[in-house]
Amino acid sequence: MIELKLNDPDRYMLSLYIQNGKDRLAIQWLDYFNLELSRMRDTITTPHMGYIRLQWWHDEITKVYAGEIFSNNPVLVELSEIIQRSEISCQDIEKIIASRSLDYEGEGAIDIYDYAVRIHTPVMSVKAKILGEQEDIDCISESYALVGLVRAVAFYESRSQKFIQGQQIKEIYFEAMRLLSLDKANHKYFKAHHALVKLYLNQIADYNFQSENSQPIPFKDLRVWWGSF
Repeated sequence: MIELKLNDPDRYMLSLYIQNGKDRLAIQWLDYFNLELSRMRDTITTPHMGYIRLQWWHDEITKVYAGEIFSNNPVLVELSEIIQRSEISCQDIEKIIASRSLDYEGEGAIDIYDYAVRIHTPVMSVKAKILGEQEDIDCISESYALVGLVRAVAFYESRSQKFIQGQQIKEIYFEAMRLLSLDKANHKYFKAHHALVKLYLNQIADYNFQSENSQPIPFKDLRVWWGSF
């Protein structure tokens, strides 16, 4: 899926660890759906208009589950097919949509750990259902989300969202390390997440917790593959 590869190369790379073609495509479209929601804040900066757009997604997903005619949006079309062949509930998808309302809350109003859990865990939970993961994926989900937030400090600051400041980066690092040590997920897809998070945590420490100074990791794809065994 070229759109995901161009806009979210890490998640595209991770999806390649899914052998079943239909499951892989389902995960890619789910990631692209989540990407569409996450990019709303870049184009719709007014909270009121943001909530209206989130309500549109909610209404269209409700139509999909009700068997009604929904918008001819490629993401919705693909999601409808995924929903038909899986055990994903309407509530599962609604949690993903609702989590993005946090992007419109006032500066300083968001707890960083709560934000990480609420925006990422719903997506990972749906993925676990698609892939038949029996182990709890909360630990890998939260550690992946925390590392992602640290790596995106400069991006969030460009949107006037100052979630992480100073000493917090070190605190988040140790919390992500703790969560990673508790991860028991079995599917190769989640093991690849584990390997990638470990690489990024090592990099954060190497750069003395100054994430804005980080550089691309050499041979990242190869090192994730090796670490996923």
